[in-house]
Amino acid sequence: MYFSDAHEITYGEDDDWFDVLLETDTQLFVDPFLIYSESWGFWAKADEQIAEHFQRSFEVLAGHQASQGSLQYKKTIDMMLFPEPKEFGLGFVNKGNRGSGTGKGFAKRIVRSMSIAIEKGLQDLHHFEELGLLVDKIGRDRISDIACNILKAKFIEYTQEICRRHGVDMHEHEVQHARFDLVRKRWASATVLLPTNPLTGGPSVLVPKRFLRALPTLNSDDW
Repeated sequence: MYFSDAHEITYGEDDDWFDVLLETDTQLFVDPFLIYSESWGFWAKADEQIAEHFQRSFEVLAGHQASQGSLQYKKTIDMMLFPEPKEFGLGFVNKGNRGSGTGKGFAKRIVRSMSIAIEKGLQDLHHFEELGLLVDKIGRDRISDIACNILKAKFIEYTQEICRRHGVDMHEHEVQHARFDLVRKRWASATVLLPTNPLTGGPSVLVPKRFLRALPTLNSDDW
């Protein structure tokens, strides 16, 4: 069952969203390079939002990269947690929609690589996909998960606009990693209005078709 079938939507000229399957993950991925190409409109500053998250992480870690027991080191690990965003229905899972995302162990690997980079003089990443050169097996699905987590608030707003345009009912859903708390520098959940997947009872979040690929441009497994 497609999203459009479940909510009785007729696709129109103004629709640029991907009509996702609701019962299983689709093996497509959000490619950040396609987001970076947006020069105007709603998504024009999305690339800055991604870059700023990693810049903040570097700033928190800098000066504490050799002290794994420090509050700053632990805080950076928390900032690098990007759970599989099941609301999107994208990824490697062949049945259902429960992928792995970047858990605590993988977040620690990212921070260790950032620490080495800082020791070598790197103070930021111009594009976060450069982590593919620093972190082994970061892979296309995890790069997609990172982008979806950091930009989740924008994707939620995008989905809400589509639902209002088509008269799709929305309900309150608790969404993990709905936003990043800039003051406390931590991820926060939020209750937001989103369409309900009738097969799972959970929320659905939509993505522009033009942001999707079978393989992101930079993937560490290919090097």
